[in-house]
Amino acid sequence: MRPDRRRLWLAAVATVVFSVGTGVVYAAGPSEGPVHAAPANLDGRSVFLTRGCIACHQGPGVGGGSVGPDLTAVSNVADERVPGLGAEAYVRQSIRDPRAFVVPGFSPQMPTVGLSDDEIEAVVSFLLG
Repeated sequence: MRPDRRRLWLAAVATVVFSVGTGVVYAAGPSEGPVHAAPANLDGRSVFLTRGCIACHQGPGVGGGSVGPDLTAVSNVADERVPGLGAEAYVRQSIRDPRAFVVPGFSPQMPTVGLSDDEIEAVVSFLLG
């Protein structure tokens, strides 16, 4: 299997396995998000764990997958990724529109996950902590 196809296949399997294990159900369209409501108490670490981010990404202090970029030290590079975007804006954009900037060495395969604005802010705070 070609490396790009293998990576895409692994991402799909990880998402399905993680989604089944956590009860998170995603809608079929690429711009549609989960079909359940966001939790009332938002903690970025919890959102990262429960909404599937960990299936593909390493996170600060939580481990995770390796299909997507390692986010444990994203705060060290986020300011430099896209000219004119600060770290918070870059991470926010990356969650809302994953294909807007693709980290070199990774293919543009992250789905639009449909997090609420509050969930996005919680994850931004967690990653940039």
